[in-house]
Amino acid sequence: MRYLTLKTEELYKNSTENMVRKRSHCLLLSHQKRTIIDLSKILDVSRRTIERWFDWWEMNGLKSLEMVPDRGVKTRLKGYEKEVAE
Repeated sequence: MRYLTLKTEELYKNSTENMVRKRSHCLLLSHQKRTIIDLSKILDVSRRTIERWFDWWEMNGLKSLEMVPDRGVKTRLKGYEKEVAE
């Protein structure tokens, strides 16, 4: 079993981004000795996702909670190929 021990409890409880709150909640529950399988059921994500969140937390700390810029579907510029090429 893998648990995280938090040195500070100042996580983003009041963030406007749902994913940041979800990751913070996951870390707090892990600090309370909940298993990864329990966490995956509570948060409705896969076990592997929880493991990745733990890995990111161990590497980056509080920065790991924030969303990565340029994430998601990119805008398509169909019909504007000539202008983009120039």
